[in-house]
Amino acid sequence: MELYVNYPETEKILIPLELENFSYHAHLHNCLEFSFCTDGEVTVSVDGRAVLLEKNLGILIPPNSIHSYLTEKNSRYCTILVGLDVLPELSELLRCKTPLRLTFLVDEISERLLSDFFAYGQSHFSAKALLYRASEALVNDNTFTGKENLESNPCIMIMEYIRENFQHELSLDSLAKVTGYNYQYLSKLVRKHFGVTFSSLLARYRISYACNLLDKHENTISEIALASGFGCIRSFNRVFLQIIGSTPAEYRKKHRAPKSTPTTL
Repeated sequence: MELYVNYPETEKILIPLELENFSYHAHLHNCLEFSFCTDGEVTVSVDGRAVLLEKNLGILIPPNSIHSYLTEKNSRYCTILVGLDVLPELSELLRCKTPLRLTFLVDEISERLLSDFFAYGQSHFSAKALLYRASEALVNDNTFTGKENLESNPCIMIMEYIRENFQHELSLDSLAKVTGYNYQYLSKLVRKHFGVTFSSLLARYRISYACNLLDKHENTISEIALASGFGCIRSFNRVFLQIIGSTPAEYRKKHRAPKSTPTTL
């Protein structure tokens, strides 16, 4: 179960996916993600905010936002993971501000661009045309709030707290003290929006971060354990096995096999 996906080698990446009746657990990555619903409906949760994505509606998921997809009946949607340098203006805007509305309308022109992109070899030029049009639809008539005003959304505060402090000792009690929210309230909030306890959410984030280090770096397993926020190798191995179903050494051996390279722009 990968919760965190990182692409450190290049920011200019493009990973397109066509999905049908597909659900996916909570995860996050350091890319922009655009999803376009072409039929049916899928519920997309972004940092605790649930959005029903219906036909001809799209959504932007900002970098490092925890998100999941849930199809309860039927759905067809296209998802494109985009490196930050592909859309530098939008990336810079999202670095400083957050949009109150994440969805945008997929008009006839966007629908045609999307269809052509997947039908005719996923051209870089058609991709940029589609993504810039989607970005314009998102920005128009939207309201952007400064990052310093995110205290009104405790789910975002929780994820920001984990992202910034996961390499240190953390607890729900320390989170309550930092945010000023009641311990019991935060516990219920995490279970409601993320489906797990705070300690489990933190462990999954740490393990997903470790998976990327195991996959892409030559650090020793002990070094990776410490870098991922575990105080000792024994605890790291135990939690890794519980979540991933294999030991860190087994995971590294399996995932060091040759992989297909993402499309670069």
